[in-house]
Amino acid sequence: MSAYGVGFHRHNSEIQQEFQNHSKSNVNFIFTPHLSPMFRGILSTIYIDLKPGFTIKKINKILKQFYKKHKFIRILKTDTLISTNNVIDSNNCFISVCKTRYKNKIIILSAIDNLIKGGEGKAVQNMNIKFNFKIDEGLK
Repeated sequence: MSAYGVGFHRHNSEIQQEFQNHSKSNVNFIFTPHLSPMFRGILSTIYIDLKPGFTIKKINKILKQFYKKHKFIRILKTDTLISTNNVIDSNNCFISVCKTRYKNKIIILSAIDNLIKGGEGKAVQNMNIKFNFKIDEGLK
């Protein structure tokens, strides 16, 4: 297993963009993806410093509210450990917010099957939207 893009991964700008789109303040984060010799899937581990007034419970509630209409994104109970096995052969993204030993830091885990949730699944999902099919048509 190996880390890559440490400190400067190419998707950092996209992550920062989404934080800026949905936050009233600057969000500092560290994102380091890892490669492992497995069939397929991506497990992300994101470390976040909480600003005053934010708690793990509040972050989980915000995520649940934001993604409540997104059929394929599931915000799990706090501290749920996930793996790529949880999402294999699906278009799902599982997200879990986890405590750390520091009160002002959290870890967010996310898992996807990068074949289904990647380009192929996204193409089918976009076709479904364009032609007014059920969002999960062909993705069950």
